[in-house]
Amino acid sequence: MKKYLLWGALALSPCLAVGAKDNNLIESSEGTAASDLAALKLPAPADIKVAVLPFSDYASDQNHVRIASGANFLLFQRQGFQLLPLADSFAAAKADDELEPGLPLRKSDAVRLGKQLGADWVVYGEVKDLRSYKKETFFSRTKNMWAALRVAVANVNTGDLFFYGIRSRKVGGTGMQNGFQSKTEQLERVGVTSVSNDILEPLFKALPAHETKGKIPESGDLAGFVKQTWPKEK
Repeated sequence: MKKYLLWGALALSPCLAVGAKDNNLIESSEGTAASDLAALKLPAPADIKVAVLPFSDYASDQNHVRIASGANFLLFQRQGFQLLPLADSFAAAKADDELEPGLPLRKSDAVRLGKQLGADWVVYGEVKDLRSYKKETFFSRTKNMWAALRVAVANVNTGDLFFYGIRSRKVGGTGMQNGFQSKTEQLERVGVTSVSNDILEPLFKALPAHETKGKIPESGDLAGFVKQTWPKEK
């Protein structure tokens, strides 16, 4: 499988305050090449049952798990795929005693769970980094989110991993009215959705001509979906 690699540096000033010691965050992008996707001759979304499995999180933050899984669910749903209930995916993963505690799903795990759920494709991945940071100068104040995710898609019938992408970049606003006053939770939802959409764009472009449903989910859309899916969770 070919893959693309893009690298770029995001230099941050010494007055940056982040949740880690890095003063320089490196934007990166890697994944399945468009030529490989074109060669697959993918089926129409309406013909495919998709199960989005629980994403893992570098900090074992269950809120990150829920928003990453929910964001990818909504992005696939927007393309017209048949989405299997997210609650069923979480229940299947919780009951599976072959999963390695605290570790991201392996391809074999994803395919096994997909078969149990009756899916054609399984979507799974990992939140590799998600943190807010602020930068203040004499002229401006900014608050942004640094988001890094991995998303993978496997064919349950063949057992093949036919798509993956890894992306890390800055998400957020510049200035008081575009990001600085946003709550961290809101920026997390924006960051996860935006970066997931970046990753999945080559896959969605390789699909046969189809109509999308509505807009890319915004922070409020994702918040409502998460609350509806996990009504008892804080």
